[in-house]
Amino acid sequence: MKRFINFTLILVFFLFGINGCVVTPSAPDTRYENDRPSYDRERSRDYAVDISDIKQRIAEMDQRIDQGLRNGTLTREEGQKLRFELHKIRDDASRMQRDGRLTMREKDRLHFELDRLKKDIYREARDDDRRQVDISDIKQRIAEMDQRIDQGLRNRTLSREEGQKLRFELHKIRDDASRMQRDGRLTMMEKNKLNAELDRLKKDIYRERHDRDKR
Repeated sequence: MKRFINFTLILVFFLFGINGCVVTPSAPDTRYENDRPSYDRERSRDYAVDISDIKQRIAEMDQRIDQGLRNGTLTREEGQKLRFELHKIRDDASRMQRDGRLTMREKDRLHFELDRLKKDIYREARDDDRRQVDISDIKQRIAEMDQRIDQGLRNRTLSREEGQKLRFELHKIRDDASRMQRDGRLTMMEKNKLNAELDRLKKDIYRERHDRDKR
């Protein structure tokens, strides 16, 4: 009888242990599923994209700067400034490709920088104050002032001292024109300055030749 009781207790404990080990599958936790932001649709996809158009545009900007320097629509300072912007875009493209790829967002940024550079080249090339201008009229006016001084000295409407003073002004204008053309070109602003100096010299010649107190 005692053995039967012990066996019954062991059996009860054994069955109770089996029931305790049964794992009931829990329901999936969906409390925050609808609250998660959809990052996959919003963030840029990190995959390699074709950049042949980027390289082509960089080459085109380089050619435009060269053309502007050759035909005189860009000064040396403007060319250096624009080349600095172009080198910066090249550096940005190289930096973005260090991991062996370029994302679409990075490509869009490079296109934006190239668009801005294109506008800068267009603006600088059409800046009338810095465009290469014809100076044949300046040379002609200088020759005319020289002839007027000679004529005044010959007909004695100009004294020797007055002639020397006027020639000094004329030589100064010639020196200014040579200095302004040292870079191989003359800007509209510089041409306007020379014309203003010639206008002043013309008035001085007229005044000295018609000064009856010194005739």
